[in-house]
Amino acid sequence: MNDSGDRQGCQFGGGDIAVHHAVRHDIACDDGPHGFTCNSNPGTITSNVGIDNAERATR
Repeated sequence: MNDSGDRQGCQFGGGDIAVHHAVRHDIACDDGPHGFTCNSNPGTITSNVGIDNAERATR
């Protein structure tokens, strides 16, 4: 883990340009705060597993 980062697992980015992302069939383990997060960007999160992340996934 890198303590200087935000420790998100899989995140869709953010910023001023909306780009659709798709995350399928992935595992996010031991992340903090979220294993999967849209981070203000459009996208689809399907058929994934989050294990021991600090918080639940956000949409």
